[in-house]
Amino acid sequence: MRAKLIKKSSSCNNSGQKNVPLLDTLAQLETGTENQSVTSYYKRAVAKYQTQKLVYRLIDLHSDLYESYWMTKYCSSVLLQHDKTLTSTYCNNRWCIVCNRIRTAKLIKGYLPEIKKFKDPQFVTTTIVNTPPDGLKTALNEMIRISSKINNTFRRRKDFHITGLRKIECTYNKEENSYHLHIHWIVDGIVPAKALVKAWLSNFPDANRAGQDIRPADEKSLIEMFKYATKLVAKDNQEARALDVIFSAFKRKRVFQPIGMRRYVSEDIDEVQSQEIKDLKVAVDTWVWKQEVSDWINLSGEGLTGCQEYRKDEKGPCHSITQPEIVAPEPSCGVGNEVFDQDRQERAISDFAEDRIRTIEAFEAGERGKKKLICNLNTGQIYDYQKVNIEKDILYMVTDSEPVT
Repeated sequence: MRAKLIKKSSSCNNSGQKNVPLLDTLAQLETGTENQSVTSYYKRAVAKYQTQKLVYRLIDLHSDLYESYWMTKYCSSVLLQHDKTLTSTYCNNRWCIVCNRIRTAKLIKGYLPEIKKFKDPQFVTTTIVNTPPDGLKTALNEMIRISSKINNTFRRRKDFHITGLRKIECTYNKEENSYHLHIHWIVDGIVPAKALVKAWLSNFPDANRAGQDIRPADEKSLIEMFKYATKLVAKDNQEARALDVIFSAFKRKRVFQPIGMRRYVSEDIDEVQSQEIKDLKVAVDTWVWKQEVSDWINLSGEGLTGCQEYRKDEKGPCHSITQPEIVAPEPSCGVGNEVFDQDRQERAISDFAEDRIRTIEAFEAGERGKKKLICNLNTGQIYDYQKVNIEKDILYMVTDSEPVT
């Protein structure tokens, strides 16, 4: 996922403010169906490896988000190749770096055309006092309420309106064991920006005035605007538990919110996505994620990307894997040879999507019960957790549930 950043020449407006450089060209982004190269999957492999390291710590907490963390563990773990197209499923969770890369690209592509129309874009940061763990959810709800109140107030004003984008973030202070909630805004005009900060302080009089900031929006602030809502790193159990508190508080909360814009871009990403990889050789294959080598491996033991992110860990394995050399299947040349046909490939992809639907149905049915179920992504069949040898199948943890037939 790359955005090409080009600065426009600066000029002064009537108030003496310089016009702000904006993103002038948006290059290839990581979206669902655009042509990609294996290089893009190398970056995804790095994201997948880092996500797995994080989610292992989160799973160990056995919090209310336990099943959701398990879903992330198996996010994009299996890639089905059909010709040059790779298809996989995604968890759509905010702590998943793989899904966040796709989400960030989607938001940039959706909102950037509107932001580029701004005559004087300003990057505004509003904050409140740090919050203890047990008060984070209440503080977040209050911030959302006040930001909506301010938006409605300015909507009724006749002299000017606020047009822009709002994004909520949260960081953790390990030394104080407290949480720093803040909102980033991109608004059009210095006058609305100052009025926004004034209104914010009137609603949060205890907030530190020095913590509120207004500056011209540039490429750096736009990147800040569209990055993840919190830092997705947990070096120890304390940091993992802090992230779990943040994710629990942000559950079902809208992080991005347009203000005075007609355009709205959903933060959700599609659960099943396919991408054509232009430099991948034609084949029908299955690639399975192996954390110990930070790559997807096929049945022949070949690696898809050649990613060696695991080498950065001191205790990681020291062996390497074969680089991919994918050969198209031989056409049928006699009785007994398997025919390689387009219809069979399309049925395989269709079956994969149906398997995902079965998994979702099992998840919904599982909200009521207690027995652990798992789903085989290759077949879509649901099994009792106690009756399956996990070592022999690619399995997907669903939930605690009654048996599904």
